[in-house]
Amino acid sequence: MKTLFTLLFVLGSFALANAQDKIFLSSGKIIECKVTEVGTEEIKYKVSTEVDAAVYTIKKIDVIRIEFANGHVEKFKEELSDPDIYLNNKKNAWKFDFMSPVWGSSIFGYERSIRPALSMEVNMGIIGMGYDMYNVKPRGALVKVGPKFMLTPDFRSRSMRFSHLFKGLYIQPQLIAGVYGADVNYFEYTSTGFVGVHKARETTSYGNVMLNFGQQAVFTGSFLIDVYAGVGYSYTNTTTKNKPANTGSNEFYNGYTPTFGVLNPDFYHPISFTAGIKFGFLTR
Repeated sequence: MKTLFTLLFVLGSFALANAQDKIFLSSGKIIECKVTEVGTEEIKYKVSTEVDAAVYTIKKIDVIRIEFANGHVEKFKEELSDPDIYLNNKKNAWKFDFMSPVWGSSIFGYERSIRPALSMEVNMGIIGMGYDMYNVKPRGALVKVGPKFMLTPDFRSRSMRFSHLFKGLYIQPQLIAGVYGADVNYFEYTSTGFVGVHKARETTSYGNVMLNFGQQAVFTGSFLIDVYAGVGYSYTNTTTKNKPANTGSNEFYNGYTPTFGVLNPDFYHPISFTAGIKFGFLTR
């Protein structure tokens, strides 16, 4: 019996000595080895149990977990995308497009962080709540909506993180839709020539598909500035009530129907542009 216990002890010790750790990589590969060191940025290991065996290193950012031979499991998270790292960040942003009243509307925005490097933004605008440069009393509304993708560095380490969820460069696909009515005076003509000016009411609806690029800065974790510019495609449709058959260009727009919250240069080229600066504050 004593001999049996001795044999079992020797076999157990041999199995334990030859048991291997397992490194699970994000690529799906599993490395069976002996882990010698878990550092801040790298993990060192040997594929042989010999004392003078070569030591290999692997970036910690590429490792999901390590299963040690003694049964202990150590899991790793990338700080750049770990939500727990940003628990103290305020995740709601309330904004105002500072230049929008100059162009005839007031645009208010809300942005919500969904996860690190991704947020969703919605903007609502009141057309007519601003400077009426043509004196045509525009009345209507617009909406802008789209996700924001924060640009991450090409090369990064596990210890890197965003200084704030809303801070940094971003790219944003965006949809814009608006509708408004406006007074328009048309020059009226007959076969004998100019008759006079005829007043009509136009209703304009428009839509845009945009790709915006911008940068947000966050101050004291509570205030932000968002500077952006974008380009895209546009669609505009206008209907007019009480318009005489014999009319030329309208008096105020000179044949051009404006849009609010986005610039559509003309009807003949469906290219649109947008740019601006927003100021806002953050809440939880």
